[in-house]
Amino acid sequence: MRGATRLGPFERAEPARRRRSVGARENGAWAEVQDGTLPERLATLYDAGATVATVCTGALIAAEGGLLEGRPATTHESAKDDLREYGVDVRDDRFVDDGDVLTAGGVTSGIDLALHLVEREWSADIARTVAEEIEYENSY
Repeated sequence: MRGATRLGPFERAEPARRRRSVGARENGAWAEVQDGTLPERLATLYDAGATVATVCTGALIAAEGGLLEGRPATTHESAKDDLREYGVDVRDDRFVDDGDVLTAGGVTSGIDLALHLVEREWSADIARTVAEEIEYENSY
């Protein structure tokens, strides 16, 4: 969906709605969605050919930038309903690899996603070596 620009539900929502997920915070991903600068920049980089990976509620920033509509993705459990409002095919997986856009559910899922990217871009052996080096126990 390169080149897509649209108003996400957070731009149209009431202020209380904008703070529903992840403890009703005024910072982090929510602040970035409301500010609009980072979603716009992410869309620009994506349109230029960048592969984008998000962790946790960072998926909302990608969605606000128009990168996830109609695509499979995941985010933190507390933000999945919000992500669906962007027209995303929300999955209950630790991470989702949709080619040029990858998303991870929560912070620890981000480690799984990072190791997956190492395997995808280099090799399973290198991913296993990295996992061992950071003392991360999983299927690598």
